[in-house]
Amino acid sequence: MQLLRLNKGTKGKIRVKACRALCRNIPEEFLAPSDTAKYYKSIHMKKMKERLRNSDGAITLVTVVMTMAITLVLLVIFDLCKIFAARESTKSASDATSLAVAQSLIFFESRECEEIANKVAQINGCKLVEVSYNYDWVIVVVEKELEFILVDKFTTRYSRVQSASRTRVIYPWDSRFGYCKSYRFSY
Repeated sequence: MQLLRLNKGTKGKIRVKACRALCRNIPEEFLAPSDTAKYYKSIHMKKMKERLRNSDGAITLVTVVMTMAITLVLLVIFDLCKIFAARESTKSASDATSLAVAQSLIFFESRECEEIANKVAQINGCKLVEVSYNYDWVIVVVEKELEFILVDKFTTRYSRVQSASRTRVIYPWDSRFGYCKSYRFSY
């Protein structure tokens, strides 16, 4: 492959085949080395100008699309944060409610259990869904309504977060504490 040396001002070598591809219809004999470099630069500059001229609208379009995508991602992140925050608050509310009902059972206030559960759930910003209790266990379910930024636009079906807590009631006269004497009778 034959190499063609350029002007003193340029420090590179251009391959003859590349020059022929750029200077399609001009025979090699008519081009001096400096003319080849100038012709190559002028063709290169024309192509660069065409690319810049054609990409003006594309840059604006890409910017708009990227801005919309970033905004959409941020809105989804905000909605997810609301879900996690609501989950924490409903879990705290259900735990507090179940402990309050268990404490009322220990003090034999079983008639007031549902009223106490409603008060504690409302204090924690939640709504009481279900409360069930017996001598040994308390089960409480609370929920919180969410106001989403983006998810509400698509569906209203999933705008609540629920949490359930179960508490075992341990009475002070339980045998594990040893406060009371117990007797076993065998028959």
